[in-house]
Amino acid sequence: MKILVTLFADFPFGTPCASRMLNFCRLFRSLNHDVTVISDYISKEAHLVDCVHGVYENVDIFSSFKKRTFFSKVFKAWCAKRTIRSFLRHNKCDLIVSVSAEDRFKKISKIAQKHKIPLILESCEKYHSSNWRLGKFDPRYWIFLNCWNHNYFKPHAVIAISRLLEKHFNACGYKTIRIPSILDVKNIPYSTRTPKSSVSFVFSGSLGHGKDSLVEFMMALNNVRHKLRRKMILNIYGPSKDAVENQLGEIHYVMQNLGDEVCYHGRIPQSEIPLRLMENDFGIILRPQRESSNAGFPTKLAEYMSAGLAVLANDTGDIGLYLNESNGFLLKNKEVQSVEKALLAIDALTEEDLFKCRKCARDTAEKCFDFRVYAKNVNDFLFLRE
Repeated sequence: MKILVTLFADFPFGTPCASRMLNFCRLFRSLNHDVTVISDYISKEAHLVDCVHGVYENVDIFSSFKKRTFFSKVFKAWCAKRTIRSFLRHNKCDLIVSVSAEDRFKKISKIAQKHKIPLILESCEKYHSSNWRLGKFDPRYWIFLNCWNHNYFKPHAVIAISRLLEKHFNACGYKTIRIPSILDVKNIPYSTRTPKSSVSFVFSGSLGHGKDSLVEFMMALNNVRHKLRRKMILNIYGPSKDAVENQLGEIHYVMQNLGDEVCYHGRIPQSEIPLRLMENDFGIILRPQRESSNAGFPTKLAEYMSAGLAVLANDTGDIGLYLNESNGFLLKNKEVQSVEKALLAIDALTEEDLFKCRKCARDTAEKCFDFRVYAKNVNDFLFLRE
């Protein structure tokens, strides 16, 4: 089968969406399907054939743009449609798999219908108004709502990242399969080392207009730091120091109190993330209890566990299906008091306890987040989608 995968932004690396679709490409390739990707840009890790054509792991990549410009930002949806049409004029395609890009899914569905090609929607988000700078007054929010209410009801089948989305599309009568975040876990380096004098925590990713929070963790660490037997260190990859300070707002004094217990590393190449993660002991995921949190699934949960990190997270979405007392700490909420109790409990763990916790986290990743685990179910799904 010849499969065309369409997505926005960079490919194969650059965003959580790119990571997810790269591993779907790996999954399709493992089933002996031919895979082509059309994205907005080609990231530097791919081998460039020419300025808009690259190859990565035997997957052909065609981009709409050579590089980021004002033009590419404004006209990216229109240009993506043009690139897809051009590709289909010269190439056979048996199936299109498209991410839920609210600014272009309608266009892609019309193209698929015109060429009589089955279309699968890869759905991994239901956005909240706060995902955009202007909230409910942001035009992008209304574009998404229109797409959610109308355009997402045009595929042949749906790959859903969470139970909430699976239930939604099943109720609408669509053949749906649920697959959480997937990675090439087998080839991700990991460590189960245990600390002696300190415990290190890591946050990796974007704060995303409140999608993730560091406020409660930093306040809790500030409140209990003098009660701890071991030093606790927080490593932050992605957000700048200014971004963290902005999120803290009026309690920005916490940053000064914690001093060198918090290290701000900024953005690093995606290829370096696994190596940086495995230097830590716990990954942090603290998200607000809202529909968008429950509809999505944190890529970082799979990334943390794959690197052999136990996880400290509050219970949103499907996190509770994978996180428990054997591989981390699942909090009922993200209130400061809940995080404080967890930090004190972590401080009381022995080196053997921490080793077991990290080992269980890696085992969970291998059993639940490796793309190979879902190969048979996905293959059956592709041929039974009608």
